[in-house]
Amino acid sequence: MKLTDVQKRMLDGESGEPVQQSMEIIVQLADFWEAPDLIPVQSVHMPGASVKTARRAGRKYIRWCADSGAQFVTTATLNPAAADLTGNDIGITRETMNQQLEITDSYKRMGAIECHTCTPYLVGNLPRYGEHVAWGESSAIVFANSVLGARTNREGGPSALATALTGFTGGYGFHLKQNRIATVHVSVECPLSDQSDFGAAGYCLAKQFPDALPVFTGFPERTSMIGLRAMCAALATSGSISMFHAVGITPEAPTLEMATGNRKLETLTIGQKELQETKAFLDHNDQSEIDLIYMGCPHLDYEEILQLSKLLAGRKVSSNVTLWLLAANSIWKSCERSGLTQVLKDSGAVLLSDTCPNITIFKEVIESRRYRSAATNSAKLAHYMPSWGIKTHYGSTAECIDAAVTGKWRG
Repeated sequence: MKLTDVQKRMLDGESGEPVQQSMEIIVQLADFWEAPDLIPVQSVHMPGASVKTARRAGRKYIRWCADSGAQFVTTATLNPAAADLTGNDIGITRETMNQQLEITDSYKRMGAIECHTCTPYLVGNLPRYGEHVAWGESSAIVFANSVLGARTNREGGPSALATALTGFTGGYGFHLKQNRIATVHVSVECPLSDQSDFGAAGYCLAKQFPDALPVFTGFPERTSMIGLRAMCAALATSGSISMFHAVGITPEAPTLEMATGNRKLETLTIGQKELQETKAFLDHNDQSEIDLIYMGCPHLDYEEILQLSKLLAGRKVSSNVTLWLLAANSIWKSCERSGLTQVLKDSGAVLLSDTCPNITIFKEVIESRRYRSAATNSAKLAHYMPSWGIKTHYGSTAECIDAAVTGKWRG
């Protein structure tokens, strides 16, 4: 592998031991994937920002890097934490909270932006088309590659930390144009409107082609960002997909031919039958009574919050139901200026920041609050929540809000 003089000096330890170890990680990964060189990146999104993902070894290593005086050389944002650090008690233990605060503090001392969100592109980490980045968090990776047209591989906690400390990653995988060409064509032949439709369509495809790079045709001409983000999360849940194209929608697919490199691909058709079968597969709840509704996976954006405020205006969440709405703290602050957060609070919704069920120790939350029956409009959450011991309904945004108000699932 060809290294520059700067990279060689990092590898030789001239920039300190944390940087040296980071460069060793990056070089070994690049060697494994037969990359000819290392490339500079514009930003990093840290997946190892939670107690659940970093665990004890990661927490100690991150603190050692910070204690050694290491500093990030790129923009670095933090993925969700195991707790709401703004003060909302979600039911985790004091030990978990203390460990989370230690991790967050260590990252801050190295220069990370303490946003704790799975949607860094909504809070300022917004790479341009063609820019090379090193992102973790499965839905954010798909969004960066697909919707933004930036270039990133699927980074884990150690590799993302290493890139933030050095500014480099290996030139392989989705950083190369030839690896960004579609491998399967998906013809959508039914309407996609609510985000649960996009989530079901993405889940259906990835379940059958878990390692594909799909190109979709048949998306609505005015596909919303809500739908695209739901698609990103679902594709990375039932499979390990890191990128998709949607003809006429995403930047690298103005035509089907450009997305496929003029190759003829196998075609999968998703119609109303496949969509409904997938929704039924994701609905793991045989109870009509609901005590928890969770919305915000990925974290809510302004458009979704506006939609929710309209659905909840003048209505009250049932006293038997907890309605959790989750967005980045800076998004909530923007919505507060517009009066949207007051509408939600008046309805009885709980507005959370910084965390999500996938990243917190959710069993602690369920046990402390004694939740038994849930509902969500997120395919990703509908997939994971039953494994944490809570039965979950999957449905549209309107169906979830109706259940929050009535206390019963009528989807």
